[in-house]
Amino acid sequence: MCCSHKIKNSSLLFIIILSFTILSCSKDDNPVEGGNINLDGIWTGTISSNLVTTPTGIVLSITQMSKNISGTYSALTGASGTIAGTINNNSFNFILTQTTPNCIGSFNGQGTISNSAISFTYSGNDCWGSHNGSGSVTKYNPGADVICPLYVGISWTYIDSIYGSTGTFTLRDSSRLGIIGKGNYSYQGQNIELFYWNWINLKTNKPSTYSWLMRNDNDGQNCYGGYFRNQPSTLKKSLGQKFPVNAGDTWDYPRWTFNTKDSVFQIVDTSKFSCLATNQIYRTPAGDFSCYVYTYQQKTTVNNLTTTYDTYLYYAKNKGYVGLIGKTNGVMRSKKVLKY
Repeated sequence: MCCSHKIKNSSLLFIIILSFTILSCSKDDNPVEGGNINLDGIWTGTISSNLVTTPTGIVLSITQMSKNISGTYSALTGASGTIAGTINNNSFNFILTQTTPNCIGSFNGQGTISNSAISFTYSGNDCWGSHNGSGSVTKYNPGADVICPLYVGISWTYIDSIYGSTGTFTLRDSSRLGIIGKGNYSYQGQNIELFYWNWINLKTNKPSTYSWLMRNDNDGQNCYGGYFRNQPSTLKKSLGQKFPVNAGDTWDYPRWTFNTKDSVFQIVDTSKFSCLATNQIYRTPAGDFSCYVYTYQQKTTVNNLTTTYDTYLYYAKNKGYVGLIGKTNGVMRSKKVLKY
């Protein structure tokens, strides 16, 4: 289904990524004094290097004190670390300390601030070897509340549990979901920005071969179709997580799927979505979240035997997708909880 809320099986593995930067908010191309700009906030973008040839999404959380900055970073691969630097007019220097378990590293970099974009280069070493690379970041402006933030580089890592037919625990694994890119598309006479929502293989650090095209609209989070081999599908708005929403609201959800045999996206049916609660606590290793609970039901009949599948999706406002519970004929068969 669109957004692939089903549990994905993949092995835990630490993958590395390298560096990034900080910055900017200059309103024109003139040099800016470090003491006159405020870099506090979340910065998003991509990096690449001689060893990481496909641009990879990263997120920086920056705190500024006068001309000095400090903060943390995380990458779609699960890599993480700290960053520190100094601003000097419209340039800056930084040091990245990579703390990824089993792959620590250190990088030095230089960058420039122009308008609202930052470009930079860096070099250093980690468990992969010697890196020479570049990247860019821009500041994330959250704006109004959303049910799930969408920006390049954001990711969610989960612990996935599988249960047997009687509800007995049988297997535990992990999965990661991330926004790996974005694009502008024409839809019903308007130019809209859509984000590429992908499940990421924790063993290979590669995203799934196809993406779901997601967007936050005034009515909530919508899936517009899919993206495969550099081509989008036919676009059609499909409301999944209504927001704002009240407990008891119901709506139709045209359900997207990807046909792997023919490599096409298609709407196979329409499910009835509903909101069960707007403030239910869902406990995860990442914390306890007050969640909006969305649910839908599917049924299959084989040899006059009907099986009912109920899916419960847990979303925390401005945090996103934090968990799932799947039941078959009323028995819990799968559970997903946010790890970090």
